[in-house]
Amino acid sequence: MSAAQRSKSKNTTSAADKKAKLISYVGIAVVASIVIGILTFAFLNKNSVTEGPVANPNPDAVLPKGVDPVSFGLKVASGPAGANTLQIFEDFQCPACGSFEASFGSAIQEIIDGNQINVFFHPMNFLDKNLPGSNSSSLRSANALGCAADAGQAVNYHKALFANQPQNEGDGYSDTILLALGMAAGIPTDGATPFSKCLQDGKYYEWVANSNEYAFANGVEGTPTVWLNGIPLPDSAYQSPDAFVAAVLKGN
Repeated sequence: MSAAQRSKSKNTTSAADKKAKLISYVGIAVVASIVIGILTFAFLNKNSVTEGPVANPNPDAVLPKGVDPVSFGLKVASGPAGANTLQIFEDFQCPACGSFEASFGSAIQEIIDGNQINVFFHPMNFLDKNLPGSNSSSLRSANALGCAADAGQAVNYHKALFANQPQNEGDGYSDTILLALGMAAGIPTDGATPFSKCLQDGKYYEWVANSNEYAFANGVEGTPTVWLNGIPLPDSAYQSPDAFVAAVLKGN
């Protein structure tokens, strides 16, 4: 599907408009079911100023283990030949992404564990430009995910980031927290470890910039965005975690 087609399939940005382009889903547990709340989450002005480290896309950027050199997605599960492909675009400072993870993280983990589907995480850092007080936390946390991938703990670190997402948007992740989350994910962090050096050096900043650029260039207009084989999942997939898993396994 072309970028134009993907873009056209989005809803509009108004919460009152059923055609909202930028939607996310908040699952609320009620007995054994989840009721989906729809939130709008729009991209903010890309011309705002960022206080903190910055990175520009670089086709020659060094990539973490498991990253696809075309889409710059971090592969966390591999299905057999011809398997469906699930792509998840998210910014670790995005509150709607945190809500999505809380509601559907278990479903995503089930899909990853099943090894029937190709699963890619596509970190983005667009929020840094509108949250200057966060010290570029979107970029730094996504870089940390890449560092964790090198240590074989990308999935655990991904979960840890969202489980410890700052309560107030814009507070950001401190370097101390990003390092501590590595320990929580099972990564050696004492002393001058590869993980701590990777964090300190911003080794994968350019990879994050590449991933962010790929998302924009291919029609992603909000986070979280979930594609199955390049097409947005239907609203019905967000009725419950079980519905999400069934929709992904079924394909489109």
